[in-house]
Amino acid sequence: MSPSKANMTINIHTLQWYILSFDLLGVSTILLIDMIHHVNPPPPGGFIDKTAAIGWMGTFGSVFMLGSYGLLIKSKEVVDAAVDPFVFQLYYSMGVVSCSVLIWLVRSGDFVWSMWGMVFGGLWVGCQVFCYLAINLLGYAVGPAIWAGTTIVISFLWGTIFFHETPSSVMGASLSLLVLCLGVAIVSLSATSTPQVIARALSSPKHRKKDNDDDDGDVVVGEQTVLLPPTMRNNNVDTTTHSWNVDNVPLEKRAHVKVLLGLICAIMAGLLNGSLMVPLRCFSNGGCGVDQSDRWGMYNGKHNLASVDFLPSLSIGIITITPIFFISYVSIRWILLLWQQQGEGGEYETDTVLSVAVPPLHASVAAIPGVLTGVFWACGNFCSFFATLYLGQTIGFPLTQTCIVVCGFCGILVFDELQGSASRVCFGFGVVLVVIGAVLDSQFS
Repeated sequence: MSPSKANMTINIHTLQWYILSFDLLGVSTILLIDMIHHVNPPPPGGFIDKTAAIGWMGTFGSVFMLGSYGLLIKSKEVVDAAVDPFVFQLYYSMGVVSCSVLIWLVRSGDFVWSMWGMVFGGLWVGCQVFCYLAINLLGYAVGPAIWAGTTIVISFLWGTIFFHETPSSVMGASLSLLVLCLGVAIVSLSATSTPQVIARALSSPKHRKKDNDDDDGDVVVGEQTVLLPPTMRNNNVDTTTHSWNVDNVPLEKRAHVKVLLGLICAIMAGLLNGSLMVPLRCFSNGGCGVDQSDRWGMYNGKHNLASVDFLPSLSIGIITITPIFFISYVSIRWILLLWQQQGEGGEYETDTVLSVAVPPLHASVAAIPGVLTGVFWACGNFCSFFATLYLGQTIGFPLTQTCIVVCGFCGILVFDELQGSASRVCFGFGVVLVVIGAVLDSQFS
């Protein structure tokens, strides 16, 4: 084991308990303040209350929690075992459901069943599988930044096209989307070798020679020297991405394949994540007995966040859809293996092929990281309710998107990603544009 790997293991195992303690303390504090009540009563729909401490606690809590929720996906044990994304999702969903139900019980929410929970479950499970793949392919810094920017764009499109929300300024909204897309493109560029190539081209010959001597991104393939992108240096990201491995691809092409696959997964995660607001919005705007005049819901004369009362439906949806997705995934693998053996003209036994099609569950390795990841996400999701409730879409929503800054710091400091100043400067500039785009989007939406 290399020193960097050993340090990463120690850091990640220490961090997970610090993160868990912080998350539980943050959620408990918000629950206590909210139950005492409403030391700061929620403002009427459409208004904000910047003086409410609970709103700022929810905002900064969600920024940290959602920015650090996926760290264990890259823990050494999970990476070395090449845990299949659908296997990890089984444990991940258990953590989300357990924590969400516990929060709902403590807050004394009302049980309101809605089929929108099934829709949410399908979108969320698919989204998290793509997130898992994006993190493994692009790293913990780049992957979340790309899907966060895509999420904002998709949410905006859902609001304007499906919910008929008219932007306060079409020109301003268009500008915000342009800045967002530019930020996502620059962040994506930081995962390639392009920043290093540009930096070398612009540097003086003396500095260029020094950079070439010091840059461990250069590897020799045959008679050629190949500059690897940051995502493939020093094994920062697993080179065998489970069923989607690219080991049979030549090294000089493997980097491009990995980045391309990672971009596809991150964009797909953003498409699904941006659509998650649809089932919650439909539930809040009149679904299953919720008063349409109050987007947060009024039940039995008692104020409840519709988001919190949606937690039982959300949990049932996730716990139902997750095994359906897993069984479907195994079935597809089984059919493909049977088809492959038939094509090769060999003899096969259905039971043997099925045992190969079922990925190893790795319970001793992936169960605790998976469940803790789910707990981290559920805590961050709960805090984000209060960020949006008290500070609104104008302030609360763009602030929660700064979680990508936490992701960036975690990726660089914990996993030593994006090696080289050129890549990190490129990434930082792209993240700044994504945050600016989120702020502009909230102002003009």
